[in-house]
Amino acid sequence: MRPDLAQRIAAGCVVVTPNRRLASHLQREFDLAQAASGRRAWPSAECLSLNAFLERTWAEATRLRAGATLLSGEQEIALWESIIAAAREARPLLNLPAAARAAREAWGLVQAFRLELPRRPGLDEDSAAFAGWSARYRAQLAARGLIDAALLPDAVAAIAKDARRPGMRRLVFYAFDELAPQSRSLLEALAAAGWEVEELRPPESQGSATRAAYPDAETEFRAVAAQAREILAAPPAARIGVVVPDLSARRAQVQRVFDDALEPGRVMGASRERPRPYNISLGRPLADYPLVHAALLVLTCARGEFPLAAAGGLVLSPFIGGGETEAAARALLDARLRRRGAISLSAAALVSEAKSKPRGLPGTPLLAARLERWTQAAQRARRLRQPPSAWSATFQSLLAALGWPGERSLDSE
Repeated sequence: MRPDLAQRIAAGCVVVTPNRRLASHLQREFDLAQAASGRRAWPSAECLSLNAFLERTWAEATRLRAGATLLSGEQEIALWESIIAAAREARPLLNLPAAARAAREAWGLVQAFRLELPRRPGLDEDSAAFAGWSARYRAQLAARGLIDAALLPDAVAAIAKDARRPGMRRLVFYAFDELAPQSRSLLEALAAAGWEVEELRPPESQGSATRAAYPDAETEFRAVAAQAREILAAPPAARIGVVVPDLSARRAQVQRVFDDALEPGRVMGASRERPRPYNISLGRPLADYPLVHAALLVLTCARGEFPLAAAGGLVLSPFIGGGETEAAARALLDARLRRRGAISLSAAALVSEAKSKPRGLPGTPLLAARLERWTQAAQRARRLRQPPSAWSATFQSLLAALGWPGERSLDSE
């Protein structure tokens, strides 16, 4: 950490960073420096990501006076979905949630870089559709007294004079490669309102770079993981960073390769109790964990009609009752379902197939019994109109009908 940055933190400056990881790193470095100097107690460092700083400032400013309600990310996407679903362009869309996420991301870029979205002849079909959605989205926010993350910097800049609070009048914007026009306007507004605002960059260091080409991503990841292992074999305390541009799409692949290189014993169940020797900065969505994915699949299929892939997911899941006992028989059932050639399946048809027993092959009586109970429970659930507290119990009964979470003993993951 820069010594002058540590001094500013100790003097009560709030450090604003591009992301939460850097904010946490600065807090940790500051604490280590204070402990190394012999102190036994000290004020906590206020290091916040830009989003966290904006949210906290907005909450403080609107605590004593009415202000627009800040939407969460999930609420933003839900609003985008409703607007896109009502538009004529939604008819050919195959994946409405994906379109909503893309529109939200584009809206954020429009606000950050002060782009104009005129609806004029000459725009291609996608641009014209997005311009219309954006106009309706802005109108919905205004009509309902709402604000989203993309508009929050402008809102904070507008109320900067009223957002004063001891301990937040001195700011350091740290390690921003380049501030977008919207963020630059925010800094100028805060400075004009009497805030002391500085920009600092991390200390520069000499380094060397080499370039290597690989035939595919798998080979590249394995080469990088092997190099990381070699580095750690010499100084085990070395800190290594690996940047993966499309980490969200390749997270599982990266984790598998680095497990093989740095802790191959994780293939054994008992070894999964201890943490990995490396950290992936991108969090894993809860729905991506197989146990939770299976639970959500059970609830999704309870609607009645479901795709063949979802039926196969239910049949083959080890988190459904009897999944270990009937594993081979259920794999054969999945093969029979695929041979039917249908792209979707009803719950009743799935029960019928599970009850059947081809000559000379094992059947799936445990699955058939559970599917029958689950189908009856799902039929009752689809007729219900009830508050969320009651739905919680209904969901639990649907999961229990299929024997979730299965026969396996659970570990921490």
